Amino acid sequence: VHLSIVYFDGRYLLLHDKKLVDWCARTNGIGPMLHGNALVIAYELSNCLIGLHAAAVYYQGKCILIPAPSGSGKSTLTAALLGSDFSRCADGLVLLTAAPVYMRPVPVAVGLKTGSWKVLASYHPKIATLPTHLRSDGKKVRYLVPSADTSVPMVSQPSPIDYIVFPQFV
Repeated sequence: VHLSIVYFDGRYLLLHDKKLVDWCARTNGIGPMLHGNALVIAYELSNCLIGLHAAAVYYQGKCILIPAPSGSGKSTLTAALLGSDFSRCADGLVLLTAAPVYMRPVPVAVGLKTGSWKVLASYHPKIATLPTHLRSDGKKVRYLVPSADTSVPMVSQPSPIDYIVFPQFV
């Protein structure tokens, strides 16, 4: 997939294979625009059965699926796990294949809203220095890009799901 960001006529345009996909007016909107559209494009090109609003991590070779609605702590939990010897698969979108139902990773940056920044400071000290972006829904986010050694590379073969965790914000 080839995505480009071009500044034209006072706007930042997101192009997918030279076709306009989305745009934003400010630099702090580029991150959320790119993040959201990368997930949609991954789903459209995946030939998977379904896309879940979820995160997924690996621990000792086991895949843990974390499905949950926005605001439930899914990304905060994922970021904390990444700071504790877990490896990243996905955040925001998890693709499931048809039978047998396996998970295909979509490894994008973890989008963290303001409420999680202090909670995650001990796991990711650099979080306070990350740029703040404004999503189209008005929420401020910072994108945590785990180091290369904690990322699981995209593989052609999907992974079995070993555990499912349903987080709940308390």
